[in-house]
Order: sequence, then structure tokens, then C-alpha cells
Amino acid sequence: MRITRFIAALALTLALAGCSAAEPEGTGETTTVQVSMVDMAYVPDVIEVPRGNRLVIEMSNEDAELHDLVLETGPATERFGQGKTETLDAGIITEDIEGWCSVPPHREMGMTLDIVAID
Repeated sequence: MRITRFIAALALTLALAGCSAAEPEGTGETTTVQVSMVDMAYVPDVIEVPRGNRLVIEMSNEDAELHDLVLETGPATERFGQGKTETLDAGIITEDIEGWCSVPPHREMGMTLDIVAID
């Protein structure tokens, strides 16, 4: 019975390893951008990144409200208040990505950020 469980666990491990998403190969370069949150907006609200570069966003909240940044690809910051900073590793940028503040109703009020992959 032990050997059957071992073989089943090994098969599951190998199957899951084959399903893991690998990060795309990049240029090896990193683009770091400072973004402020002020007056219910990201400043700047458009970030241009060379395609294949890793993007690191250094965020500072200069607004009286709590804010965060959520990217459609998964990375996100915690919600944080005025005078605080967070760093977000957005990963290797291969395509345009939309980001937003998840605090209701900030996204609906226009608190969005666009990451544009440029060639």
C-alpha cells in the first residue's frame, strides 16, 4: 500500500510540475518607475516599458484615502495609507496590462493604470 501511495504522490508531483507557468524570457533589464497616488488617481497613469523588461513600480500614497494597485496579471500591493510606500514587482512585461485600485468604488471613479509594452 505504501508503494502505491508513493507512486501516486510522485505522479501528481510530476504532473503539477509540468503545469507550472514559467515566466517568459526577458531582456535581463529592469525598468523602475515611481508612481504616486493623489486625488484618486495614479500619477503617471500610463507607464511605457520596453517589451521583455521586468517592471518594478515604487508606489507612494499622497492621498488621504487608502489605496492599492492590482494588475490584471495577478501582482498586487496591500492597501496602504497616506505617507506610506509599497514596491510592486510586475514581472516581465510582454504585453499591455491594465491595473486599478480595488477599493470600492475607486476603479469606477477612474483610478486605473495602463502598462504599455513598447518595442
